[in-house]
Amino acid sequence: MRIRSFTAPLLLVLVVAGCAPSLLSRPALAPEQQAFFAELRGLCGESFGGTAVEAPPGDTVYTGSRMVMQVRDCTDDQVVIPVQVGEDRSRTWIVSRGEAGLRLTHIHRHADGTEDENSRYGGTTLTPGETWRQDFPADTFSVRMVPGRATQSWTMELRPGDSFDYSLHRTATGLRYRFRFDLARPQP
Repeated sequence: MRIRSFTAPLLLVLVVAGCAPSLLSRPALAPEQQAFFAELRGLCGESFGGTAVEAPPGDTVYTGSRMVMQVRDCTDDQVVIPVQVGEDRSRTWIVSRGEAGLRLTHIHRHADGTEDENSRYGGTTLTPGETWRQDFPADTFSVRMVPGRATQSWTMELRPGDSFDYSLHRTATGLRYRFRFDLARPQP
């Protein structure tokens, strides 16, 4: 009888212990990525104004446009950042914890809210990066969507209390964009 009295509690402990790692675990990040992600999450609930500080000659979309990034919808696994360029609110950046590091995903929507065909592209970090800088080389999905992205990388730089930079660099063509947001002056 004593053996049976231990059977149910022991079985419960084994089941819970077996499930706990899968329920509680999340992808391990390098310390530099953990620090970067924590700083980004620390901006949650705030909005920041910005401008294009680098764009190709003749750019008419970003050059001279007022930009706003809103850091919101933050969890332990992702940070959602809608970006407004002028009156256009179609862009969203999502930084998430991936299996191999941090992942950057771009979501584009039409004015009616439907998702654009050119959406969900991005990349995952291949190195630990720095506590203030992470690089996201274009992944296979992104390159299949736009073959020119084969040599493309996106970079995010976060200098607490100073600035947040988002940049795109396509080495094969020299295409470069850099947007800078002022973290010293949160927007209402």
